[in-house]
Amino acid sequence: MNYVLGFLLQVDGSKIALIRKKRPAWQVGKLNGVGGAIDDFGEMTETSHDAMVRKFNQEAGVFIPKWELFGVLEIKKLESSISLFKKFQNGLVLKSDTDEIVDWYSTDIIYSNEVIPNLRWMIPVVLDGVQVHVEDSAGT
Repeated sequence: MNYVLGFLLQVDGSKIALIRKKRPAWQVGKLNGVGGAIDDFGEMTETSHDAMVRKFNQEAGVFIPKWELFGVLEIKKLESSISLFKKFQNGLVLKSDTDEIVDWYSTDIIYSNEVIPNLRWMIPVVLDGVQVHVEDSAGT
């Protein structure tokens, strides 16, 4: 299974939209970027970009038609990948349409225990404008 993960930030980089997770178990109570699974329709699989647009609209109540891909995490042990997207835009009101709440947080949140650990490096990568390709053969 392949996934998408998106980071919506205010243009000045001071705030980021994050979701307070209720699942999976290892993320419960923590903040993460918005995303989820890419739908597989058999012969026709959803593109990662289309999945990012869909998931953000579903989970944050905002339709953002254009996202920038900045990296891919490949988890070889699980034979899956996570496409990483970013968008800088001001003036958006977030409205969670699920039981997981999406809200704006200071980007300094990465220094707290409220975020899942990989956000501590992903958010600075987004802010620095770096492109990444990470292979995780250990599956962690």
